[in-house]
Amino acid sequence: MDQKKHSPLDIISAFVLFAIVVVITAQIIWRYVFNNSLSWSEELSRFLFAWLIFVGAALAVRENTHIKVDLFYNMYGTSTKRVIDLVLYALIIFVQGYFFVFSVEFIIKTHGTYSTAMQLPMNMVVYPSLAVGCLLSIYFSVRGIFATLKRSA
Repeated sequence: MDQKKHSPLDIISAFVLFAIVVVITAQIIWRYVFNNSLSWSEELSRFLFAWLIFVGAALAVRENTHIKVDLFYNMYGTSTKRVIDLVLYALIIFVQGYFFVFSVEFIIKTHGTYSTAMQLPMNMVVYPSLAVGCLLSIYFSVRGIFATLKRSA
């Protein structure tokens, strides 16, 4: 069996998903077994889910599993596929760069905003997830460009 070595990002993502499951399970138990509710569980699970989405999107870029129409992609030869890959990576860098700038501006503008239940600073806990995801996507896209260029040489 071929086992893939997991990166720290894979492990963190798995841990965040596990934490979401634990928090939601605890909320279900507290609500239906103890007839009480945890005030913070829904908020925490949403925050963790936001991090999981943006880090997961970056992992999709790393694994080259982002959206593309394979039917058309597989119709072309290797040289055309390389050009398509380079264009897709450049497009990802452009879009993620735009979103990164937007997210940094948003983080700055929302200074002093706190979450309702847990009173956490939103601009330090939740909103950076978009910026981190964008930076990771840009990093993996640049790596993808170098790998594609190396493959074509």
